[in-house]
Amino acid sequence: MIVAKRFLAVILSSAVLIYAQGNMFTKVRYNGGSVSSKVNAKDWGNKLTITPQAIVLDLKDGQRVEIPPESVTSLSYGQEAHRRVGTMIALAVLVAPVALFGLLHKTRLHFIGVQYKTPENNSGGILLQADKDNYRAMLVALQGVTAAPVVVAEKEREYIPVGLTTNVTKGTDESTGANQAPAAPAAPAAPTNATEPVSLAAIPPVVLKLPATYASTQAPADQIQLNGDNTFSLQEDGQTYRGTFAVNGNAVELNASETSAKTTLTIQSNTLTDSSGQTWVLREQTAQPAPSEDAFKNQDVISLVKAGLDDATIIAKIASSKCQFDTSTAALIQLKQSGVSDAVIRAVVGAGR
Repeated sequence: MIVAKRFLAVILSSAVLIYAQGNMFTKVRYNGGSVSSKVNAKDWGNKLTITPQAIVLDLKDGQRVEIPPESVTSLSYGQEAHRRVGTMIALAVLVAPVALFGLLHKTRLHFIGVQYKTPENNSGGILLQADKDNYRAMLVALQGVTAAPVVVAEKEREYIPVGLTTNVTKGTDESTGANQAPAAPAAPAAPTNATEPVSLAAIPPVVLKLPATYASTQAPADQIQLNGDNTFSLQEDGQTYRGTFAVNGNAVELNASETSAKTTLTIQSNTLTDSSGQTWVLREQTAQPAPSEDAFKNQDVISLVKAGLDDATIIAKIASSKCQFDTSTAALIQLKQSGVSDAVIRAVVGAGR
């Protein structure tokens, strides 16, 4: 154990020498923050340079963020980074939105948040996504030049490099300690610029009319479907997430089944607002008329054909009945495969107009 600790100390000492000379990371995603950029959140082609003089983020669209290390007020990792920077955006402190999918993604995403004060003493922040092969070095370099502890959720502390100082959160509490030692007794939380969630206990629950579909105002193809059995499906960034949801006061909490990740959206009238400030608007849903029990349907046609009735009789039945036919391509193929003649299929299509 002693040998292992000495080995880790050598690694950290080497890291200190490296960041003193400057670190450059070219596999970095910009997921939101103080710069309003059109860079795709899935694009790795940005550059982060960390030196004792400045933390510089060069985005692919030519924009640049320069942060003096001494102005950094907080570092954060994982879902805590997503939550803190997302909260600042929701309060209109920052401008670039943070994607909701980051909280529900099926594989681990290494988010790193940097919060700082601008020369005008305003709050600033950036949310980065590092690669699995460089996020540890990035955290070491950032703490090396800023001396700021890394705020991390208790369940994600294992991903923080050994030796870094952390503030471990459990709910809204934080405890400070070095990652190489057992967690110290919880100390009073240090003041922070991040806004903590407001308790919803005293807010009466909002009654949602289910099922309901909400579409993102930023990307209408992204949708949240809330079902009457308290299950949900989320289509975002070409991926599908499923799970359960619960309404608590004026908020709805989504719990992803495959990842056990959770995220909360605020309900206001016909909109949902996620932690990044992104708005999801209720889509108008036209109620489908209940099928009439005596309507003549595709299956009735198939039943008459199998019973041996001739085409003339079946077509006469179609003409004299209240019909509710499915004339989609798949349904017509099914009629043909069930032995229905072309003449009867034409009658079905004509009645379905």
